[in-house]
Amino acid sequence: MADRNNLIVNPSFKTNTTGWSATGSSTIARITNEYFYGSSCLEVTKAAASNSGVITTDRILVTASLSYALGVYVKIPAAAETGTLSADVLWYDSATAGSLLSTSNSVQLEVIGGDDWVRLTGVFTAPSGALSALVRIIQPTAGTAGEKFLVDAVLFEQSSYLNEYVDEPTQAQENEKVTQAFRPVPYPKITGLFLKADVSIGSLVLNTIDEDGIVWICTDIEGWWTHPEPDVRDIPRGWGDGSYDVRGRYQARQLTLNGVFLPPDPSYVASARNKLITNTDLVYVGDWLKTNESPTKASYVRLSGRPEINTVNERGKTEFSIGLRAPDPLKYEWFAGDEFGYRSTTISEGSQATITNTGNAYAPVILSVAGPLTGPATIANETTNESITIIEAVASGEILEIDTLEHEVALDGDAVGKRNLIDVLAEWILLAPGDNVITFDDDGGGTPTLTVYYRSAWLG
Repeated sequence: MADRNNLIVNPSFKTNTTGWSATGSSTIARITNEYFYGSSCLEVTKAAASNSGVITTDRILVTASLSYALGVYVKIPAAAETGTLSADVLWYDSATAGSLLSTSNSVQLEVIGGDDWVRLTGVFTAPSGALSALVRIIQPTAGTAGEKFLVDAVLFEQSSYLNEYVDEPTQAQENEKVTQAFRPVPYPKITGLFLKADVSIGSLVLNTIDEDGIVWICTDIEGWWTHPEPDVRDIPRGWGDGSYDVRGRYQARQLTLNGVFLPPDPSYVASARNKLITNTDLVYVGDWLKTNESPTKASYVRLSGRPEINTVNERGKTEFSIGLRAPDPLKYEWFAGDEFGYRSTTISEGSQATITNTGNAYAPVILSVAGPLTGPATIANETTNESITIIEAVASGEILEIDTLEHEVALDGDAVGKRNLIDVLAEWILLAPGDNVITFDDDGGGTPTLTVYYRSAWLG
């Protein structure tokens, strides 16, 4: 939006393929029967060679040592071959010619034909001496000639975190859309509303203007910036005044997402209402509520009651109030570089690592141990004096996972009967706010590795 700048030319292929070229002997075309954003996307027809895909035509000017966020939506059509796709940034030491300094790669994702759109993401630091960059989306490995994949909503901006897609309207365009949407018979004086796309629920982005020119505004999230409701039992003393000091717990976090959508014309109300209902259909399956607060914080939510959606004027201004329930009362940092928002640190046997929880609450972790592990082996948080002892061997190629939120143990994804692989008196390790020293030792002489998947956590 106004304080964001998508550096990509023609990022959603609205009218043509200007600004893009094919790579790896592939061909490209704009199509309108599939899209993630707007009404069209780019179709890549692969060659048999590796690195088939698409690349920006012109260099993008960058500043060395600054962070740049990359996000690209990709899809493989139904019945097309599965492909592993990557989004890359190529850094150059000149604005036009010059030499390639290095290449930054997103996490490669295997995409299956017929699946929904998925996002390739990465946050990279421009190397020393970098003056320009190119962005490409490719299948790094060889494929089958004639097979296809789709690209849409490409975002590349100077930022230390990945934000929702933005098509980069100007502030003047934003002001005009907001004033037009608010405009009753008397013309309201709107002096400028900065839309930062900083709140989302599922794929619905609020504080933004969508592809139909509808302004989506979040006015409040009740219960988000406060403690969740405490639950402390009152046990009266058997004699005298007062009660016993009882350890309590926090209940599920109750939230109310309030907002308004402002269509450019009343004829857009029905489609906007349908978009809102679709993205808040959170009874059978929940979704993530995210707020960009530097860092982005997220909670997994479901509906807690029937949403209120009311159109309040002849222009189509529609107010909504969505009751939500987060079963886990903590809010977690959402790291855009991972599909599930986790950061990770890998520790070799006999070593230690310091992991920082930047939040204000104790955060659970997922501990993933790759064999061979002979055992007994101990994972310990020296900061909190908590430890878990693995008492059974883990063969080479096997993965033992310990989820300290759910108190669950799984071996190669199977959790049935696997709790006995660790000590019955194991403590379910948490990360205290601040630095945590994690150690990993196999007394049996194995050579396993431990990967800690973690997210910082907040109470309010």
